[in-house]
Amino acid sequence: MLQSGGSPGIALAYNEGVDGPAQKSKPAFVMQRYGRLSEMDRKFDIEYWQRQGPDAILDAGWQMVVDAHLARGGTMDELRLRRTVEHIQRKRS
Repeated sequence: MLQSGGSPGIALAYNEGVDGPAQKSKPAFVMQRYGRLSEMDRKFDIEYWQRQGPDAILDAGWQMVVDAHLARGGTMDELRLRRTVEHIQRKRS
């Protein structure tokens, strides 16, 4: 992308919130940043995620865990909480 001054740059835009349950009730917002990659720091990303809120951050983190697990050939059932189930029955006297 060429900026108005004719110098090459990159445009970063986050147009919608994370598709988590907490975000469905909030209106979407647009954040854009233009500039050279060498000049960009993490301020934009930090501000974006702070605006999303903790529920969206947790949802996005969990989605990354799921995506990575599935990419390695895992299944969704393997991500469930492991529980040991025991059945204890009292002897009748």
